[in-house]
Amino acid sequence: RDGYGSYSSAGVAAAVMSVASALFGPNVGCAIDKWGQKRVATMVGAFWLASIALLGLVLVLRPPYWVLVAVVVMLGVSVLGGSLIRARWRVALRSDPGAMPSALSLTSVAEECMWVLSTPIATALATLVSPVAALVFGVATILAGLPLLLGDSTHEPAPLVPGRPVPLRRRREPGDPSIEDTVVLPGIAAPGVDADYPPLPASLPSDAEADGDPDREGTANDLAGHASAPDERLAPASSARIPERLWTPTFAVLLLVLVFYGAFQSTTGIAIVAFARELDVQAWAGTVTACFSGGSMIGALVYGMRTWPGALWARFYIGLAALAISCSLLVLVDSMSFAAVVMLIAGLFQAPTIVNINQIFMRIVPAARFTEGMALFGSMWVIGMSLSNIVAGAAIDRFGARG
Repeated sequence: RDGYGSYSSAGVAAAVMSVASALFGPNVGCAIDKWGQKRVATMVGAFWLASIALLGLVLVLRPPYWVLVAVVVMLGVSVLGGSLIRARWRVALRSDPGAMPSALSLTSVAEECMWVLSTPIATALATLVSPVAALVFGVATILAGLPLLLGDSTHEPAPLVPGRPVPLRRRREPGDPSIEDTVVLPGIAAPGVDADYPPLPASLPSDAEADGDPDREGTANDLAGHASAPDERLAPASSARIPERLWTPTFAVLLLVLVFYGAFQSTTGIAIVAFARELDVQAWAGTVTACFSGGSMIGALVYGMRTWPGALWARFYIGLAALAISCSLLVLVDSMSFAAVVMLIAGLFQAPTIVNINQIFMRIVPAARFTEGMALFGSMWVIGMSLSNIVAGAAIDRFGARG
């Protein structure tokens, strides 16, 4: 807005960047799955930093508006940090799936901390110093965090390059004096082999499996019948189905849910800003929004501290319903302090709902396309937010913030 003199120009540029992210994200994720996190993310990260530098140059020189649009399209190519971390959790906890909810909750806490801390810092730099200062802050955080992530390859998923054999360590069997290296093609399982990045069952496991029942031991490959040690309890081969396709009915439904979820979040944020403007207390808008993130952090901590009873699908629907009902209470508020309380309560259900979505996602998406699938989830979220900006803006203009 400061560079080109209007909020509409800034809004169009932001929408273009969102669409570009939705288009490029799945392709970046697919490349990461095929060639590995470090190899692809290093190149994408360098391109990302160059794009941010170009944006800063554009804001300083103020060339024609189409140049800005071209640069923000480039910004759509970025490192999928959340996807990289969740893919590593999947590898690290392949022998302890019951710990996955806690791991995802911890990730949600870290992400909420990022938003709570970085957003006001960047906003203050952009308004009090210069928009370029906010970009410099972003570059500094990327340069500090990305090498730390990519430099640790302990739980980095093995790249699945088509046609390239991946060495897998063979499990020691009774009477087998040595452990040999077995070579198989990616996506093709071999008997008696422990893959570094095993696929998960396509169908949702029972509650005992989901919650890490100690009576159910073994990895996903064990469930598929890839081990035959006499002391291991194996599920019947017919009950374990290895997901081979990304696009399944469940996956499509989750994508649709995320479109509406993104629209819901964006609409709520816009309504809070409009409500603050109606009351002439614009400074409160950021505080109320931060209450939602703070509640989400608390919800993630509480949800990840214990194993919750009930089926995963039931917890998923309960979380969605509780989040929708609590946010609907905003139509009853008459002050920003009341709105802050409502947003804090609503935020308590935000992170648990996202954790449940991620758990379902990890069980239905094939390991070889995990990052691509996660990027598609993010794309649907962004599309929902972009579409809601248009609809919510028109509705608020006509009916006000409560409408």
